[in-house]
Amino acid sequence: MSPSPQEWDEETVIYIRDTLLKGSPANVCKEYYSAISKYSLFNKNKIFESMAESKPSAKPDDNDRLTNEEVYKILDKAEGVERLIFHMAVQLDLRYTEMLNLRLNDIYNDHLCVLRKDRYGARLKTIVFHPNTKKELEMYEHIRNAEIDWAMRIDKDVEVSDYLFIHQERGKLPVYTVPAVHYMMKKLSERSGTKFTIKTLRKTNKKISPTIKDRWDLVHGTQEVLDTYSEPDMIEENISAAVNGDEFLSSVLSSWHNTPRGQEWSEKQKMQSKS
Repeated sequence: MSPSPQEWDEETVIYIRDTLLKGSPANVCKEYYSAISKYSLFNKNKIFESMAESKPSAKPDDNDRLTNEEVYKILDKAEGVERLIFHMAVQLDLRYTEMLNLRLNDIYNDHLCVLRKDRYGARLKTIVFHPNTKKELEMYEHIRNAEIDWAMRIDKDVEVSDYLFIHQERGKLPVYTVPAVHYMMKKLSERSGTKFTIKTLRKTNKKISPTIKDRWDLVHGTQEVLDTYSEPDMIEENISAAVNGDEFLSSVLSSWHNTPRGQEWSEKQKMQSKS
């Protein structure tokens, strides 16, 4: 491709965006892309601007979400592991890959931690429990233990993984795969008579996410964090800016993560993720 910015075209922009910058940290991508765009504009080439303007804006489908009644209807039809997977998708806003990567030591008394990945890298995210999460986890614990007992009857020396979502298969205990979860949710959709996909569930979460107070009252361990590290005016600012309970609590926990105690905890989590 020509090094001359006057000759850059759509193919050049796509190459820069999707090949040269792919995999770089988000702040690096934004900084470099902005600099190249301004350099192109300085040389009287508006290709970056025209491509940004021509890109169709994604319009959310307001109908592609479930009502509270539909959520409970689906839960009534859910069996075994389906309940927890559906709950984590619709109430905790987790992707299937994030669920399947959860290990037992990622789950705490009132929250869990996931390594959330996007095109720019990965970051550790704290997900505060929904009021029903502990109950769903306790129900699933019996199912998980039954799968382990079943495998041990076939092979008493079977290796028991510390992944949360495991199942018995020919005397082994593999982790569920993403295609298996997709198939499981498809069958649940058919059984309940309510059509949904993972996108439907995540959009539903944005609509029916519990209020800040509902989730805050549950997260008793985080109150100390708030009292210790957040000023009253900062609390009001966070509440005003929050879209839902998750965003507010994440902002509070972010303040805690910047403290020595919080950084020590974050490093511990990163080490566990690597191992």
